[in-house]
Amino acid sequence: KKKKKKMKAMIPGDQLLCKPCSRLTNSKHNCGICKKIRNHLGSQTSVRCDSCKVWVHAECDQISDRDLKDLEETDYYCPTCRAKFNFELSDSEKPDSKSTLGKSDDRMILPDKVTVVCCGVEGIYFPSDHLVVCKCGSCGPRKKALSEWERHTGSKAKNWKTSVKVKSSKLPLEEWMMNLAELHANATETKVPKRPSIKQRKQKLLAFLSEPYEPVNAKWTTERCAVCRWVEDWDYNKIIICNRCQIAVHQECYGARHVHDSTSWVCKACEKPGIKRDCCLCPVKGGALKPT
Repeated sequence: KKKKKKMKAMIPGDQLLCKPCSRLTNSKHNCGICKKIRNHLGSQTSVRCDSCKVWVHAECDQISDRDLKDLEETDYYCPTCRAKFNFELSDSEKPDSKSTLGKSDDRMILPDKVTVVCCGVEGIYFPSDHLVVCKCGSCGPRKKALSEWERHTGSKAKNWKTSVKVKSSKLPLEEWMMNLAELHANATETKVPKRPSIKQRKQKLLAFLSEPYEPVNAKWTTERCAVCRWVEDWDYNKIIICNRCQIAVHQECYGARHVHDSTSWVCKACEKPGIKRDCCLCPVKGGALKPT
């Protein structure tokens, strides 16, 4: 009983977790790729995503030891977050170039660099590298991580997502990224073709029906229903035969449940024998015709 009480939490794949592991999972201490619990006593090295705060095994994301040393000075983003901002950049170097949609391949064309501001200090943000070049006049052309540049500007927020803003729109950089991601997703969505109106569909059907066709002469018998082609009948649904054209139909199939004297019954097509009747939908001649 004690074991059952401890193993209440579940993870995707219907796997039971003990309480300590459940707490670690809820606090994002499981690997974002392999979903295994990150053990701080284990030998595997883990890195935390600077965007979603999820831990990832370095081996799962194929991060080498050399890359791990570089991550000490730069921000790390897990595969999920990298996919969100995986934009195709244009070759233009104009900082004020606007996002446009290519007519040929319907792909988003985004600016290579954007002017950002933090604590009154300007910088040039490069989305492809996710790095900033400071324009304070003393840093030179070296590119810095956003968190490093935020500290350099004197900001005490310790959160570049809100403290670093795009100069033109005054939007926080992360919000600007999310807006671009949403715009990119909407632009690449396949548009559902608009359904034709009832009038257009009716005209198309009439045009199709007016086309010439070869008639099909079928052989009708009194042994089976001309509608459902079934031989059997029942007391509540008998097969009745037209007294003139000898077409056999079930009462329910033809909509003639009120008929009591089947010996004198006449189908709808034979009620006015002087008018020629043809089906308006199929090329079959004769059969159980009925006005609709």
